[in-house]
Amino acid sequence: MVDPKPNNELKETKNKDDLAPLDKQIVDQIQKSGMPKETKDEIIAHLEMYRGPIPHPDILEGYQKLYPNAAKEIIDNGVDESKHRRKLETARQKKERFTSLDFLNSSINCYYFMYLYFSIFNSK
Repeated sequence: MVDPKPNNELKETKNKDDLAPLDKQIVDQIQKSGMPKETKDEIIAHLEMYRGPIPHPDILEGYQKLYPNAAKEIIDNGVDESKHRRKLETARQKKERFTSLDFLNSSINCYYFMYLYFSIFNSK
């Protein structure tokens, strides 16, 4: 059985599904342009999309040229931001856990007091 699509198109489709909406929009604009297919393929092959808390190393190098120690400060800021985000996430998870336990504890107390109330009035 022969696959109707060449491998490079399948790979491109899989990668396109992994893109953020704005990145998809950029790739779609390139695809819909009136450029020849070879030019489109070359642009997409050279299109570099980078996403993350720390800029791409080439960008860091540019900042470093403009301002000594800029790369270190940017990386340190990214690390600090990541630690802060994890700390907030941990606090949120603990709060959710205790909220669930509070509800369970309240329910148990309610049933216990209902049991006591009915056992006192039924014993008379």
